[in-house]
Amino acid sequence: EFGPDGAMYFVTGGRGTQSALYRVRYAGPAVQPPALTRQQRERDNHAANARKQRQSLEAFHGRLHSEAIAQAWPHLGSDDPWIRHAARVAVEWQPVSQWQQRAIAAERLWTSLNSLLALVRVGPSDAHALIIERLYGLSFDRLADRQKLAVLFIYERCLTTADGSAKYHNSIIRHVNPHYPDRSSEMNRRLSLLLKRLDAPRFVERTIPLLQRAESQQERMHYLFVLRNVKIGWTPETRRTYFENLRQFDEFVGGDGMPTVRQLIETEALASLSAAERKTYEKLLRATAEPWLAEIPTEQQPF
Repeated sequence: EFGPDGAMYFVTGGRGTQSALYRVRYAGPAVQPPALTRQQRERDNHAANARKQRQSLEAFHGRLHSEAIAQAWPHLGSDDPWIRHAARVAVEWQPVSQWQQRAIAAERLWTSLNSLLALVRVGPSDAHALIIERLYGLSFDRLADRQKLAVLFIYERCLTTADGSAKYHNSIIRHVNPHYPDRSSEMNRRLSLLLKRLDAPRFVERTIPLLQRAESQQERMHYLFVLRNVKIGWTPETRRTYFENLRQFDEFVGGDGMPTVRQLIETEALASLSAAERKTYEKLLRATAEPWLAEIPTEQQPF
């Protein structure tokens, strides 16, 4: 920790060892900081103005105010994500009846996405049909990655909370299904959650290769979890590939909760099988897994 005197303080010790408190301070001559360049001054001014703008919007959080919508709405489309967030929360605290139609009709892309997110978070469930129709009108392949993620998140919220939203499943599938898989691993994780929920066609066929190509433990666990209880679209080859990857779960590095997660996935994956299939894959899971982690290279002698 840095104290008001400018010195750094830290403590050592613990677990039965000797503890000590240290202070590290500069004892040399005073040095004047170098003058800021024009670019640094403009950067600092920009940051200060952005903070001031964000804080002015945050003043509307948690209360009704007659000027909140007028002040916050122009900033829903800000280039600064923190200002966009502050503006959205300010709008959410105002009566929905005052801004619902404005959200549905918004044309600027970020303004539209943020106001629709506000509406799905705090608006009535009967507005979700309008939100889904508005999102469906966007050209998904022309959106930036962060905007695509926003669309997917809003769709998920609509499906989670909307009554009678099943009639819109096909529209959502037609909107996003052609873009799965994507070049972005983050996008693929979000798309897989949504498309699995919708029972999108060819979901297993397109997700198994993502499981096989996963470059991190996190990705592998994600696809093992997403595929665990999908009941349609399997072939003998994809089914075996899935359980061979699940068998390698014991090689993953994690904390005390890892066996519980593994057991959860295994139980639901086996429950989706017929009795004959279950017996086959239970046997496979109990077999010794091939190590997934790369072999540690042997020590090389220096030149």
